[in-house]
Amino acid sequence: MLLAALFGFASLHKIVDPVPFAGLIAKNDYVPFPLIGPLSIWLPCFEIALALGLLLPKAQKAALILAAFLLAFFAAIIALNLLRGLEVPCGCFSNQDQPATWWSVARNLLLILLAAMAVFLKKKKSLFKN
Repeated sequence: MLLAALFGFASLHKIVDPVPFAGLIAKNDYVPFPLIGPLSIWLPCFEIALALGLLLPKAQKAALILAAFLLAFFAAIIALNLLRGLEVPCGCFSNQDQPATWWSVARNLLLILLAAMAVFLKKKKSLFKN
């Protein structure tokens, strides 16, 4: 539920106002220019789909795994920017120009751990049903 709420909340500002989010993507300097616009539309839709998938019992495991991969991707991009000495906005929960920090990376790693634990507990729970 926590991950569903986070992904749902994180997508809101991006859907309501995709232009500033596209600007944040461009500042990361990892996405080719022609893909910035489509990614600024596609990514929040994917986050909403993940949030919904996390709420549906039959889709939870797949959504948890996809969420973990997406969080790992975000953590890697943020870490690479920090290692390069760039102060790039996170864009996680707002379109403000607040730079991402190592806390942003740690937060994503904690969320990945949460998703992994949920997958493991879901698997273990299903083992006990048989």
